[in-house]
Amino acid sequence: WPHLDQENVRTAESELESVRSLQIDRVRYQWIRGDLPGALRTAQQAEEVWTAAIEADLDPRRTPVLRRQLLHLRFNKANTLRSSARLQEAYELDREVMADQEALLGPRHRHTLMTAGGLSADLRGLGRYDEALQLSRETYEAWLDEYGPDYRRSVDAASNLAVSLRLAGFYEQARDLDEVAYDWRSRVLSSTHERTLSSANCIGLDLREVGRYNESVVRLREHYATARYAAEPNVRVTLQIQVNLASSLRATGQVAEAGALLAEAYERLSAQFPEKDPDLLVCRLSMANNLLGTGDPRAADQELHALIDELRGAGEFGPGHPLTLLAANSHVAVLRALASGDRALEEARETTQLF
Repeated sequence: WPHLDQENVRTAESELESVRSLQIDRVRYQWIRGDLPGALRTAQQAEEVWTAAIEADLDPRRTPVLRRQLLHLRFNKANTLRSSARLQEAYELDREVMADQEALLGPRHRHTLMTAGGLSADLRGLGRYDEALQLSRETYEAWLDEYGPDYRRSVDAASNLAVSLRLAGFYEQARDLDEVAYDWRSRVLSSTHERTLSSANCIGLDLREVGRYNESVVRLREHYATARYAAEPNVRVTLQIQVNLASSLRATGQVAEAGALLAEAYERLSAQFPEKDPDLLVCRLSMANNLLGTGDPRAADQELHALIDELRGAGEFGPGHPLTLLAANSHVAVLRALASGDRALEEARETTQLF
């Protein structure tokens, strides 16, 4: 990679398909490692060059290949936009790319199905859970039909469907798929691989959602230690497990330990990701809930006020987004703790009407 960072290296301008594939891999690598600005810069450079080459149509024989690669590059760009909390932009780009891939490659080409998975994630980020569940289910079934259950992308699609199921309230079904994905990833990728740890994190969340709090803590503690001391720890996945563990600890009454974990996670998330990053916002909400658990409702009230105002004013979220509604619901509990019963009832009614 240092070779590609030199100013005189113009990978994007190469006429070789393999070198252009390297450019796409570079975008994906930067995205996974958390270098979101770098990933967007790399993608933009290649996108401009490849678009111009297609428009010039200097060699019609290579145009279909270049178009396929350009679309796959833009799929990776959409992933980076989503991770940058630019949710609406990611959704619009994925929708456009998927339509073009269906026309060029067909609806069941692996690139098309990969983009469908990204589009499902966009819909979830925008709070459109029913649409996300339908698309996730259709995409998973297509992977199974075309590639079978032991193909890596089929397992990714199972994990993707589990997220949509969980957000729609189907916790047991989500856990079944998460266990399948975790078992396959542990066996094939290793116990320290980021995708294996992501599945482990989801299982901990599934257990908490059905009230199995102690089991959730035990599982998440184990995987948090694995994530932290992996040879190449993934920052985002590690922090997701950390915040998730804190929530399960709070559910078992261990609010002091939960607070310490959340404070550290918030500091690291703030340093690396934008202020509208969903993981950062979830951490803030969990911190506010933990303040209430420690018997400090006034501090919780201040934090939730600030968070709710930001969410309601953000174009990617807004008053009716599920995360905004969760924060508002938490605020109702805080108002009750502050003996503001009338305000709590009024806010509870307002929140209910937005569901």
